[in-house]
Amino acid sequence: MKCSKCNFENVAEAQFCANCGNNLDKKKTIFSNKKVLLGCGFLGVFLIVIIVVIVLNNQNDSFTDPFESVDDIVITDTIDDTTKEYEMVNSFVKNIESDYNKGLITTDEYIEQLAYSIFDKNLLDYKYSSLNLDFNKPSELFAKAFANYAELSDETLLYVFEKYTLADVTWEVEEATASSNNSSNYQVTPLVSPNADVSKLDNVVMSSNNNFLVYYTEDGANAITSSEAEKIADFLEEVVVAYEEEFGLEYNYRSEYSFFFDEGANSCEAGNSLGNACRLLRKNNIDPMYLNTAMPVYIIDTNSSETNALGYYVPPFGTLAEVVLKISDITKDLGTVIDNIISTYTSPFFVVSSSLDDFDDTKIVLAHELFHHYQNYICGDGSYSECSSSNFTTETNADFAASTILDIKSTKTAINGHSSIFVSDITSSLDKVGFEEYGDTGIGYGAFVFAHNYASLVPDGANKLFESMKYEDTLKYLYDNSSGKYKDALLETAEKNLTLDYDNKLLIASQKGKILFPSNYEDIPRTDYSKTNRTNYSSMHYYYLDPEDYEESASLTFTGNSDDLTLLLFIRENNAYEYLYTYTLNEDFTINIDDFSNYQEIAIAIVNSSITSSLSYSLEIDNSGSKIPTVTAEDLGLISLKDIVDDYSSFVCYTVQEDEEYNSITQIKIDFNDANNITDLYVKATLKLNDYNPDDPAFAIAQKVADAALYAVQKMYEEQFKHFKIITKSEENKYSVTFKITDDFYEALNNSLSINSEDKYSIIRDIQSEGYICKYS
Repeated sequence: MKCSKCNFENVAEAQFCANCGNNLDKKKTIFSNKKVLLGCGFLGVFLIVIIVVIVLNNQNDSFTDPFESVDDIVITDTIDDTTKEYEMVNSFVKNIESDYNKGLITTDEYIEQLAYSIFDKNLLDYKYSSLNLDFNKPSELFAKAFANYAELSDETLLYVFEKYTLADVTWEVEEATASSNNSSNYQVTPLVSPNADVSKLDNVVMSSNNNFLVYYTEDGANAITSSEAEKIADFLEEVVVAYEEEFGLEYNYRSEYSFFFDEGANSCEAGNSLGNACRLLRKNNIDPMYLNTAMPVYIIDTNSSETNALGYYVPPFGTLAEVVLKISDITKDLGTVIDNIISTYTSPFFVVSSSLDDFDDTKIVLAHELFHHYQNYICGDGSYSECSSSNFTTETNADFAASTILDIKSTKTAINGHSSIFVSDITSSLDKVGFEEYGDTGIGYGAFVFAHNYASLVPDGANKLFESMKYEDTLKYLYDNSSGKYKDALLETAEKNLTLDYDNKLLIASQKGKILFPSNYEDIPRTDYSKTNRTNYSSMHYYYLDPEDYEESASLTFTGNSDDLTLLLFIRENNAYEYLYTYTLNEDFTINIDDFSNYQEIAIAIVNSSITSSLSYSLEIDNSGSKIPTVTAEDLGLISLKDIVDDYSSFVCYTVQEDEEYNSITQIKIDFNDANNITDLYVKATLKLNDYNPDDPAFAIAQKVADAALYAVQKMYEEQFKHFKIITKSEENKYSVTFKITDDFYEALNNSLSINSEDKYSIIRDIQSEGYICKYS
């Protein structure tokens, strides 16, 4: 069958043109906008859409779509048991840290293997090669290596120093600039994937306010476009402005190249990295004097798909004088060190991955790493100085600052992964969160979730967080300078770990597209039971109970004896957690479980707000029915779904599934009359693309697959779906199908079924049990 629109010759039975998507039977075109990419994933997730769309004979029956825009839906995934269990990985970091702390490997082996895990995994010792390579902080590797340089072999020290100064970067300017030794063994390309070209940099762009020079190439494995380079440069300037406006932090940069090159930017002599950079600036009509004042940013392949190293900040070289002298002693020639090993002409500088698939992640990394530049000036009161705190709070503050200034609505970013570290390890003390899975290197990152609540409650809280980097006993500083709000910040964190009541979605823990909640500390048996548990200082335990699992007479009691122990009570209803009550656990707290039987779940958090002491508490299940509750559902003014169904006639429910490529949103609307008969039923399925690309070549292929599937399903279900009216809608990044059951179906349904109030309740509860969140009217 020839398409009337593009003249493509289709198979005889085709309903849609495989080339352009035109409706071959002259009815209303389903694929009315070629910008919508209907991939195979769409078919799998939205079978109901495919089934509905085939009823083409009903598409001209118009009706009003009753649903709100999917853009207004807050995306929080279905709460189920899997979202309370963090997926632990076989961590390279944890294994190598353990071996090093036990003395099973030397300092030299430890640094060597850390370096290989980032730069060349093929060189890893076999016992580490199969582990999850989760050490993705080159700057942390460099700090560890140079702090212990006296214990490193010449080979390891030289290897790390080459990576520190980007020895695998070569410059290309109009004239040949390479020295005669540049083809030596120093071009080892570990920052580049094994099959990639050496990181040639032959372009540079100056940022709008002249604070950054972004070096890049448009050729080879490290290629990005000039517009992407400008995007990075512009964003860094945005961060500078945001940090000043949000925190009053002034940007400070001073080139350190004079440590290596006495002439500075006054000469463009070929043969060394400063001269090459100078000549490259001239080639691009940029004044070489900006070498003195603009921070270099190098865009190269960091193999981020395996290392997650999207970027890193390298601090000033000035503190490395002894290391440089040792390197020059190894090579017997300081000139060789300068000309052949050091491809970077100055410090500090940035390295940014040339893989820009998710610019949200890139923005987070840039803002995070740039804050590391600020923090040394914070710790030095305006002069450059090392901070005294550990990763808690240097990494905590970098995450806190970055996530504060960024306007990102997604819950699937790298920093949401840091939030998941927090909720997965919250039974550890606040300043040790992350250690359980990642060892010392993981400490500090997840705690930024607490930092946000601290900053919102404590007067001048952000500055207190920044000042904490100057102190070794960081937790004590935060406590002493909280104006009595430290406990409140911890309790608010415990509450929001469940309610997710954050305007800033970067604080919501997410793993592989699933919202993550704190894991169940332990299951509470259903029979008479008692146990004592112990909490770490500044930590939290969570318990989840299904009221239907317990006898009607069962009560739950928690007992403590400290004002630093606090209990928070929640219920889960409508697939969301609701905070109910706070109780200082210096005496018994009791609830009758059956009192909450109309709700999906009871949740309890136990918070230890001490900064020094672990504390004990006990819990008890009593089935005697003799316990007097501390608080009841009636006391709390709770309204259950059973109460709602009698007072409301319209129920609109939705569920969302997230994927790296799209969100799939399903909405249901069901209306009842006073006799509890169903009067209206609508279902809408929407596919919303996360990264819209109208030129994606997969479109034509996906359309052919959809065409074949639609035709097959049409033949199979044609009779069953004669009762549907359909609206299809295509937008730039969304495709939706809404269908309404026809009146003849309602009449047949209501004549054959007698629905009472309990049935009405069961219908809505069953919808919720499938993960839907409902609104009532």
